[in-house]
Amino acid sequence: MKTLIIMATIIIALNEAWAYSDTQIVNAIYRAEGGSKATWAYGIRSVNYTDVADARRICYNTVRNNRTRWNGEGDFIAFLGSRYCPVDKINWTRNVNAILERS
Repeated sequence: MKTLIIMATIIIALNEAWAYSDTQIVNAIYRAEGGSKATWAYGIRSVNYTDVADARRICYNTVRNNRTRWNGEGDFIAFLGSRYCPVDKINWTRNVNAILERS
């Protein structure tokens, strides 16, 4: 019984992590960070980028790389938020999740 519960927990965690594609998450981040009216494309402030396409590539790489870092515990978007927007991760996570749920 204990093994079954552990396996179910792992399956739920994996499904949660992959409920949205990297592209869907990147699009949600773009919108949460202000879209075309944003001062910093995709909310990227710590890395120099040349244009919006370059910022999107950086954002996409961040999402992809953090999927491999995530240990499967908790909400993947919250985990990503702790790296992507550590200062205001609660609001960031709430906003990105809300956009993903509407898409």
